[in-house]
Amino acid sequence: MNINLRARLDPAVLNRKTFDRMIRYISRFKAMNPESVDYLSEVMKAGLCKRKFKFPHHAQGEHVETAYYIGRGYIVTYAEVRGSVHVVGIYGEDEIVGGFSFVTGQPSPYNIRIVKDTYVLAISKADLEEGCRRVKGLEEQVRLTLGGFEARKVERLVTKNLPIEEAVLKFYGKHPGLLHSGLVPLEEIASFLGMGRTTLAEAKGRLIEKGLLPGK
Repeated sequence: MNINLRARLDPAVLNRKTFDRMIRYISRFKAMNPESVDYLSEVMKAGLCKRKFKFPHHAQGEHVETAYYIGRGYIVTYAEVRGSVHVVGIYGEDEIVGGFSFVTGQPSPYNIRIVKDTYVLAISKADLEEGCRRVKGLEEQVRLTLGGFEARKVERLVTKNLPIEEAVLKFYGKHPGLLHSGLVPLEEIASFLGMGRTTLAEAKGRLIEKGLLPGK
């Protein structure tokens, strides 16, 4: 059975404000020319994850042919190794997720799950490659954007190596919508931060008691 039949996005209206925000995000290294903006506005599709899925939208070992800009919500990437789940990334608003497979054409080393109520703008690999051939400047823009992913990897590595409370505070400072919502299970956040679930819960409680994180 194709696992993605169990985890689909619902089509949504492309929100122009969200699209413009994405363009500003991509243009932080270099301003995007009008031709590139027009092309992306033609080919990008909006999607909304209306339900909570147990299965990933893209399974580990698949070839991922879609990249996502998160307008609202979260995407989790996780690898399953010998029955254990290891969370590779938790991405939020104004981040782009395509990952290793989308960039290299190789099978994905991890699952990609779009969290309930997440709104994304998506582009297919075929449309992006066609745009890079047809539209002057788009290929360079893609290269610069991919370079920015490396900086994010370093930021995540630094967070995981901070003292426990500092790492937890930094994570929830970046993703305040995950503090009390339960959208991403506590054990997945703990896995991403490289700590146990109980350790995370206790650190979170202490930070709330100190007034460094808001209570419910």
